[in-house]
Amino acid sequence: APVAPGTIGGTQSICPVANGVSYSITGVVNATSYLWVFPNAGWVLASGNNTNSITANAGLTASAGNISVQAVNACGQSPASVLAITVGTAISVDAGPDQTVCNSATTVSVDGTPGGAANSTKGVWSTNGTGTFQPPNNKDNQVYTFGAADKLSGSVILTFATEVPAGSCLAKTDNLIVTLRATPTATISGTTTI
Repeated sequence: APVAPGTIGGTQSICPVANGVSYSITGVVNATSYLWVFPNAGWVLASGNNTNSITANAGLTASAGNISVQAVNACGQSPASVLAITVGTAISVDAGPDQTVCNSATTVSVDGTPGGAANSTKGVWSTNGTGTFQPPNNKDNQVYTFGAADKLSGSVILTFATEVPAGSCLAKTDNLIVTLRATPTATISGTTTI
């Protein structure tokens, strides 16, 4: 039998109805055809039957789950390669609660939460300020390093955006406002001797 196919490439976020959604793998040596399996009957193979590159239609009853593919030849079928698919009728997003930090802070940690039809493992952070995110373009455990203009203005808006799913839903964004408070100072005045 052939070896297992490599990673399936294609859209992981679906908001039905979504037509012409593409999925593909690199061709497998000695494979004569490919067997694609979808999460349920709400999915229809539109083109590319028995090939390593297909398009599918996700109808109103399409469900979330795994799309899998096996390489096939006269000696049998390979183990399957699997891609998890999120399906939903709406998108939700939460950038997390607003935060207040001291102006002396150099960083703040944030973590966005996409939901519904949005892939729960993907999303992108941006800022209206001059700071940077580490690691860049990653959903989880982002650390934002404040820029000089952020500190001067006393606040910065961090925006988390979901990816755009295939189909009828649009991406959504949510803002998180970080307020940078000045470090308090104390002064003593008067001439009374203690």
